[in-house]
Parts: sequence; structure tokens; C-alpha cells
Amino acid sequence: MKRLWLLLSLSACDRPTAVDTGGLSDSQTGETDDTGDTSDTGDTGDTSDTGDTSDTGDTSDTGDTSDTGDTSDTGDTSDTGDTSDTGDTSDTADTSDTSDTGTPFTAGDCIWTTTAIDTNYRAQQYLSMAIDSTDAIHVSYQYNVWDDHDMKYAYRSPSGTWSTQTIQNDSTSIGYWNGIAVDSSDQPVVSYHDWTGDRLMFAILPSGGAWSREVADSTGEVGIYNQIGVDSADTIHIFHVNESGNDELRHTYRDSGGSWTTYTVTTESSSGSNLSLFIDEDDGIHLLYRRNGTANLRGVKYAYKPAGGSWTIEDVAIGHYTGLNDLVVSPSGAVYAVFFDIDAQQLVYAEKPSSGTWSTSTLVASNYANNPAITLDDTGGLHLSYTYDDETTPVQALMYGYRPSGGAWTFADTGAIDNIGSDETDIAIDSTGTVHVMFFYRLGGAGGLYHTECTPGG
Repeated sequence: MKRLWLLLSLSACDRPTAVDTGGLSDSQTGETDDTGDTSDTGDTGDTSDTGDTSDTGDTSDTGDTSDTGDTSDTGDTSDTGDTSDTGDTSDTADTSDTSDTGTPFTAGDCIWTTTAIDTNYRAQQYLSMAIDSTDAIHVSYQYNVWDDHDMKYAYRSPSGTWSTQTIQNDSTSIGYWNGIAVDSSDQPVVSYHDWTGDRLMFAILPSGGAWSREVADSTGEVGIYNQIGVDSADTIHIFHVNESGNDELRHTYRDSGGSWTTYTVTTESSSGSNLSLFIDEDDGIHLLYRRNGTANLRGVKYAYKPAGGSWTIEDVAIGHYTGLNDLVVSPSGAVYAVFFDIDAQQLVYAEKPSSGTWSTSTLVASNYANNPAITLDDTGGLHLSYTYDDETTPVQALMYGYRPSGGAWTFADTGAIDNIGSDETDIAIDSTGTVHVMFFYRLGGAGGLYHTECTPGG
């Protein structure tokens, strides 16, 4: 879900630094033993191109659905125990630039513009986003209706024009779990799962060409929860789970010569679900994932492998059954993560300084806050997207959170669309400091893939 950390400037926002309002509570840090087996498992399958799946049509810009209403909070950020609270701690009625008055930027200062990218209701789950060096946006996502699934791709050019293509549509069950990244030539690369063949698939779109597909790993029931990244040498890294191997976490990578190698990261049982990946500017690999099992074993785990080094694995939060997660890493090596704690019914933030231990804190104390994604700007500010989905109220929203370096979190409803029903979100920042969020809208037989963006501070 994450790419190499880019030095992205937010200077246009001209926002001052907020005052630190306090620290985080400690949590169990766990083991750091090296569990990595780096042996080559051999040939992982057929790498031949299965055919041309050319562009199925341009579905660009079907309308601006931004600003659907005033969703402002009263300003009370205390935990009242009311699970109807979406986490909104900012006044979204005032979206003016606060930098001139010296008031710190908050989440509510964003002005969001929303565009429908693919309004077919089949576009409803499993998405990933990458932004390249020209600020073009690349998105992988799945079409999903009963037993008919397609692997899809959406693209926004630097000029702002959206288009969509089909990567593969000749298998009944593809696209469950997918990831996207860009290489040094800004070519999009996509990983995805082929359930019919129990395979990990890889696709690349060469500049000016058509999608080329190949099998990256087919040994076992593989490709589950896959995520993809590219390092500075253009080595493709894909992490995924082998369900036939006691849910083992695997690393499959392709060197510049096109050869695939697969090995097991950890033999610890039931590891690797809800996987997130980040490759830092020094080619260090960072993973966040869920381990299943009994109460004393299950929870969120973190794995790290420096370039040329071996794996270390740590506990982030153990003793809870958790949902989706995401992480981002600063240039100094600090790790920031977010995950949904199903047992405690809350959205949780976790942090590990470059030379410290893990600590956690509650972001939103509600079981309706889920599907988080997190990213970092070059000032050290953290940006968060998540969904709030209470069908009983109903209060359903796409939420945005912001924390300046050394400051406190604020949250606001983006107003992107009413009655959102979404399985996940993704968030990224381009070179101008604009925040981009991809999400699905689903309500009955309507919905599709949507994009919303905001320039912090107006």
C-alpha cells in the first residue's frame, strides 16, 4: 500500500507547528529475534504473458460530489463513551486558511474536492494507490459481483484526466487483495491474488505499452493479503501469505533481470494477514501484519529487514484480535502505524521512535471507525483516512485525521459523500502537498470508486 517515502513539500500551506499536548502510553514490545529464512525455494511458476487486456474505456470525471454538508463537531474532544462519535474534533464549517492568524492547521481546515472515477457498483473492494514523480495517480482495484471478478486499474494524468483499464478478466476469482507501486521509470506494477489458481500474480504496464502479466509464485495456496513495493534498484518486492503452509508469511521478489525468488519470512503460525508494507529511502523493508491464534498470541506484529540484513520481528500490541492496518516510516527511521482493534472496538495509533520501543494510544473509541490508512509529509505531519460506518444511526462518513509534528490529532468529516459504505481507504500526498484519498462508495445497488483531495490550509 505504501511507496518509497518522498520529500513532499507542504510549504504552500504556511502552517505553524502546534504545541505538543502529551505522550503515548506504553504497550508490550515483544520479541526481536531473527526468524527469517533467506533460502531460495526455487522456480515459482510460469512467467509468460497471458495476453493483452487493453483499455476498456475512459470513465473519467463523472462529477464533483464534494461538500455534501456541514459535519462540524462541537469542539469537544473528550471520550464520552458514546460510540456514535465519529472522531470529529474540528470545526469543519470554517475551511479558510488559518496560517495568516497564526492558528495551527487542523483537519477541519481542508477543503475537499471529490470525483467519481468508476461508477459501476461492481467497483466495491480491495484498492491500493501510488503517486509517481509527475504527480500522476495510479490505483489498483477489484470488480466483485458474485463469482465474476476483474482486476482493474485507474489512472489520473498530471493534467487531472482520469481513465480506467482492465488488467485481467479471464478468471472467475481474481483481485482479492492487491497492491500497486511505481518503479523508477514511473511504470505501475501490480500484485494480486488469483483464487482460481491459488497463485500470486504480477502485472506491469510499460510506458506506451499494454499490460503484461506473469505468475510470481504458485507453490502452495499463495498470494493472500499481498502487498507490493519497489526499491531503489527497481527490485520488485511482494509479501503475501501461504495458506497451505500454516499461514506462513512469504517474501517473493524479482530482480532487475526478471527472475523471481521466494522464501519464508517467519514460520510463526497464522502470521501475515491484513498485511501492510513500506520500503524506506535506504531500501529497508517494514511490515505490519496481524497474527491470529489464542488470546496470548494474537495481535499486531512488526517485521523489519535492513538492506542486506536479516529480519527482526516485534510485538506491537498482543492479546487483541485486530482488523485492517497501515504504517509509514520517517527518514529518521521512526515508525508510525494505525490499526483497528476488534476486541477493544477502537481505532488505535502506534509509534516506535528510531531508537525506542512501541507505544500505543486510542485514536477513536468506537467500533464504527475502521479501514485506516496513514501517510507522512516532509514536515513530520501525519495524515490519516478512515471510514465511520454506523448503519444503525445512520452516521456514515469518510474521515480525515491530521497530527503535526509534536502536536495533537484532529479529525474531521471530509464531506466527500453521504452514506458511505467502504471496505478500505488509501491516502497519499503529492509533491505540491495535496492530500489524496481513494475510497469506495457503496449503498444498495449503487456505488463505485471515488477520489477526494484537499490542499491543507486551503
